[in-house]
Amino acid sequence: MKIEVADTVELNNGWVCQVDRMIGDDPDRVDECGVGPFVIDGSLYHQDGRFGYKGFGHPLSANRILRKASSFTLHDLQVGPGDVVEYDGTWGGEVERHTIAGWVGDKCYHMGQDFGGACSMNLNSCWRIISRASDDTPKLWRDMTEEERASVPADVLNDPTNPLRIPWGEWSEAAKGALLLAGHDGKVIEAIDPSSTPDAWEHTCVFLLWLAYRVKPKPFRETVTLMIDDGGMGGPRAIGTIDLIEGKPDRDSIKMEKL
Repeated sequence: MKIEVADTVELNNGWVCQVDRMIGDDPDRVDECGVGPFVIDGSLYHQDGRFGYKGFGHPLSANRILRKASSFTLHDLQVGPGDVVEYDGTWGGEVERHTIAGWVGDKCYHMGQDFGGACSMNLNSCWRIISRASDDTPKLWRDMTEEERASVPADVLNDPTNPLRIPWGEWSEAAKGALLLAGHDGKVIEAIDPSSTPDAWEHTCVFLLWLAYRVKPKPFRETVTLMIDDGGMGGPRAIGTIDLIEGKPDRDSIKMEKL
């Protein structure tokens, strides 16, 4: 259990409280008195819910998170077909992700369930949105449900440019082999933390299970026409071309006609 600011927690004595704030910016900080940085009802707590410098069994220590600050009910989130949600496990059970299939009356179902059957998703549990069906950004491996991962085509799974950012430990043997062969042939190998939001791939020679790897793709290159409007009767006219590499001009590629 890791508490965060605005979480709702239950203490061992039965009280229900909210995490008010955190002192500083380090959730693991322990001061000289042996207490943590989180403030609950005026008292200091560790990130794991321990009260002051006491143990987990103290009456004022937190025993569970009732509601995460970033979690809401399915009604709150207004989920629809194709949305991906994650249950955060605060009411017990494992963390799980599902793709919403739809609603039947006041019951919500996910892909793989008997749609309209007796078993539906728990509307009172705490969920968070992973992605919306209307999102234009491509979905990455980290954001997919097991059902979605199972439906990914083999050519995408084994693509050495790793567009899904699949971690090394979960990548197919075929993809790993293609990547290592490309590195042996002199291609540049790059790595990224799959949880990273920016597209910040970096050259690397070290392989770790939790990082995603790829063969550095060739930069996108296009040739555009240079135009000039010299006031003539014919309007603007072409005077040459220049190549753009990833949208940036390559001055060495300029080809000009005689004016």
